[in-house]
Amino acid sequence: MPANGSKSGVWQERRPCGTSQGVSIGTRDAPRFPHRRWLVVYSGPFRSYGQLLIINAGDGYHVLLAGMERIDVQLGQFVLAGEP
Repeated sequence: MPANGSKSGVWQERRPCGTSQGVSIGTRDAPRFPHRRWLVVYSGPFRSYGQLLIINAGDGYHVLLAGMERIDVQLGQFVLAGEP
């Protein structure tokens, strides 16, 4: 898991382009990135989600982290394994 905390929900949604799935985690810790290098493709406020971070995890996958108090990375930045 990218952060320590309790699972507050698991979801799956079918879409025309495939299935989206994820898990919601309630935590006070900053997420830690498990893979060696991911690219930040969005960082900032988004609708009712608060601060939203979208990271390209490769192989057609993206990680979305929402509801954070603050985000300390910039668009186009790479995040490294173990980095908060």
